[in-house]
Amino acid sequence: MHKNLKIAILVLLDIFLFNLSYFLAYLLRFEFDVSSSGFQTYFPAYVDNLIFLLLFKVLVFFFMGMYNSLWQYASANDLLKVVRAAFFSSLLSIAFLILIQQHPAMPRSIYVLSFMFD
Repeated sequence: MHKNLKIAILVLLDIFLFNLSYFLAYLLRFEFDVSSSGFQTYFPAYVDNLIFLLLFKVLVFFFMGMYNSLWQYASANDLLKVVRAAFFSSLLSIAFLILIQQHPAMPRSIYVLSFMFD
């Protein structure tokens, strides 16, 4: 498979997984009740900032070399790189969300849960 195609597939997979991690964080935070008033109130804060959050995460992963590795030969150092990339991308996302501080703001537990799922 061509290298650029592999990278594109990895980026698309990461976008899917980042979205899944935020969605699972919201589901867990609001006890899997998407019809609850809390979910209905706070989930739009994620949807409104979806493009920025995904862009931050993909760019951090790209600049930290996550799309240049040979994953069939992954080592402990590669695992550490993944954890670092997830940490810094989450930190950047949290800083962005705090700075724009829409009302209602995203619950703080979402930050922690989405980082754990990343």
